[in-house]
Amino acid sequence: MALNRAKIGTEYDPATYTVTAEAIAKFVKAYNENNPRYLDAARPGGIVADPMFGMVYTWDAALKPMFDGDLSINLMRLVRGGIEIQPKAAVRPGDVVTTRAKFAGVEEKSSGELMTVETRSVNQRGEEVSVILNHHFIRGDKKADGGAGGKAEAGKAEEWKAPGPELWRATMTVGQNQSVEYADASFDTNPIHTDDNVARMAGFKGIILQGSCTMAFAATHVVDRMLDGDAAGLRRIGVRFAKPVFLGETLTTTAWQVEKGPGKTVIAFEMKNQDGVVVLSQGVAEVAR
Repeated sequence: MALNRAKIGTEYDPATYTVTAEAIAKFVKAYNENNPRYLDAARPGGIVADPMFGMVYTWDAALKPMFDGDLSINLMRLVRGGIEIQPKAAVRPGDVVTTRAKFAGVEEKSSGELMTVETRSVNQRGEEVSVILNHHFIRGDKKADGGAGGKAEAGKAEEWKAPGPELWRATMTVGQNQSVEYADASFDTNPIHTDDNVARMAGFKGIILQGSCTMAFAATHVVDRMLDGDAAGLRRIGVRFAKPVFLGETLTTTAWQVEKGPGKTVIAFEMKNQDGVVVLSQGVAEVAR
């Protein structure tokens, strides 16, 4: 059943989340991050949240459109299609973040529909801390992946040429318990990430890693290599999920320079698995450097 386009523009009641140092630490450790900015309360300036932590404090608000019966969403066929995060201000332990979600739009794809949910979050002082675009792909009746001929999570990755000089490459290996640990830290407990039988029923060859965890691997590489580990300089990062990621895979992120100006660098990046299959496509990040 197609999504109800008459609901585009609908805003939902806000949800509030209180940030703790424990939640920040649990979240970053779930995707192998050890940056002291997120873990060491004794460091000058104290703990700050990784920009990817927006996936946690917006979770309850971003779920509200998913359970709007008028939208006609088949949750068993829903996977992440892509995410764009625009950090606006630092988030710290003790902050109370209020988020409002909006059904921002829907796009037809050859193998389903791509739904966009926008979240805007403010802290207890009324300061905007992030804008996040969540692109959810509702698969049609064709196979997902993980076997003969399946489609990608958000459709086939487009072939493209490197947009500029290569800057760096970085590798991360997905742990055998990665999706369970990330589910516990991020609230993303969709059983396709934790239960092999459910994942197979949904059309995959086995448990798939959460898209936001895959993105977090890439975001860590971007922040480490472009900003020396200081995410305060990250202005925007976005990806599309081209193929599912499975436990045990080795993922390599490659970045290219697109634009360089005073106080601004834009890069493109993609991630491939050990077989050379693109799993993250259309990656873009803007940093203040």
